[in-house]
Amino acid sequence: MDETYIKVDGKDRYLYRAVDKQGNTVDFLLTKRRMKGSAQKFLNKVIGNN
Repeated sequence: MDETYIKVDGKDRYLYRAVDKQGNTVDFLLTKRRMKGSAQKFLNKVIGNN
């Protein structure tokens, strides 16, 4: 998983990406703010933890 910020319509957004061993994007989450809780839930969802 990696995290970065990007500009969308001129506004900063945080992008979280889950990638496989080959570097292909498996899933992503785009948020207005950097939110640790949301990132943790996203990671748990992607790796299959509930």
